[in-house]
Amino acid sequence: MTTRGTKPIPNEIKQRIGTYRADRHGQAELATLTQVPGIPEPPQELQERGQEAWVQIFTNATWVHKETDRITVELLCANLDEREALRAQLENDPDNWRTRAGLRELEKAIRSELAALGLNPSDRARYGFAVVKTESKLQQIMNMKKSDYDREEAARQKE
Repeated sequence: MTTRGTKPIPNEIKQRIGTYRADRHGQAELATLTQVPGIPEPPQELQERGQEAWVQIFTNATWVHKETDRITVELLCANLDEREALRAQLENDPDNWRTRAGLRELEKAIRSELAALGLNPSDRARYGFAVVKTESKLQQIMNMKKSDYDREEAARQKE
């Protein structure tokens, strides 16, 4: 049975984005993890695609901890290597439905691991790592109307 609703946000992230409430979440201080400089050595069994992902993740995703998130990153990179192998198998035998089904399941696992690490836009925003706010079309129209109204008011006051 699957759980329903949104996934709970960890207390560490709530504290970073300012929504942590001591009366609701407890009085204990959260432990902080210190980041180790540099990129950890990738596991030997990773292929080319997995090693590329390893370097990209630890270089660009500064919120991914090099020690505590290592296993999740290792799983993600190994799954990316396996995905490459399955795609190569499908090129040789495009009618193999078992390989195609396995590829779909593997891609679901990859999406889940990306979400767990905050490596897709929606989870990054949910965790508070990057918030991109763009002005909607409705907001643009409302702002144009307001500026037109302000100009008309200013013209009336000059008369």
